[in-house]
Amino acid sequence: LAAVIPDIVSDTQSAFVANRNILDGPFILNEIINWCKRKNKQALIFKVDFAKAYDSVRWDYLLDVLIAFGFGPNWCKWIRGIFSPAMASILVNGSPTFEFPFYCGLKQGDPLAPFLFILIMESLHISVSKAVNEGVFKGLSIHGSDPISHLFYANDAVFIG
Repeated sequence: LAAVIPDIVSDTQSAFVANRNILDGPFILNEIINWCKRKNKQALIFKVDFAKAYDSVRWDYLLDVLIAFGFGPNWCKWIRGIFSPAMASILVNGSPTFEFPFYCGLKQGDPLAPFLFILIMESLHISVSKAVNEGVFKGLSIHGSDPISHLFYANDAVFIG
């Protein structure tokens, strides 16, 4: 999975991708802020930290994302096999309750989790890029460059306009 991620994930994601550094996103953001201050330009900068990001990943959506990015049936079957059947119980006064199934979440510490999560984030990138292309949202252009509308690093997103 790590070998194909660089070919799938856009440059807006700077975490967990070969030859990229998680600090690239914050560095670019810092440069944008400094440029705005020097040029006395106004900009919208909206930072989102997805709380409990791994816990909120729905498996059905993850499988849809894998299919959309061209992962074949075997890959999807393997990934599905990692998650299901997933059962949990809760300790109440030191005694476990009955087991119940759950249908979302990536396991903290699982070496696949970061890669699967950035594929979810890539689906957000596609949606934001579509909004930019349709004129719904406008990024910030510095020195005539292509506009920067968003940056992702791990489970953080910054929208710039």
